[in-house]
Amino acid sequence: MDFLSCKDQRNYVEIQSGLTPTQLHTRPLPALSILEWGESFSPLILNVNQALNPDYHISCREAEAYLVESIPDETLSEMDSFLASQSDSPIQEILHQGANWGWLHETLTGRKISPGLNFKRETLTEEAPWAELLFYRHLL
Repeated sequence: MDFLSCKDQRNYVEIQSGLTPTQLHTRPLPALSILEWGESFSPLILNVNQALNPDYHISCREAEAYLVESIPDETLSEMDSFLASQSDSPIQEILHQGANWGWLHETLTGRKISPGLNFKRETLTEEAPWAELLFYRHLL
């Protein structure tokens, strides 16, 4: 709580949620399918009696009401539409080079993961044994 907050300011609490119970769980993704979601980072100011209510559903409704008011659905829909329109745009400027794992996957499958992602083979470290296997696979 203190690590990510500013000294002498309010406590920092982070809520993470998603498609799986924890970040350590996985979820199957069928070949050639797409899974998209949005994330929001926002301060959360709640009525302490509602937020700490022993009835978990009351606490959830309090948080949901605040979020719906502070980030309207229309705003989220506009952001989703904009990002969807940009997701497969050709690369105009490389801001960050993708990891070698992406290069290995594209080489193995013979397909780009996405037109907007850029991977190239650079000095391999932990990926080196897998790249070697991939090389020998192509020789067979």
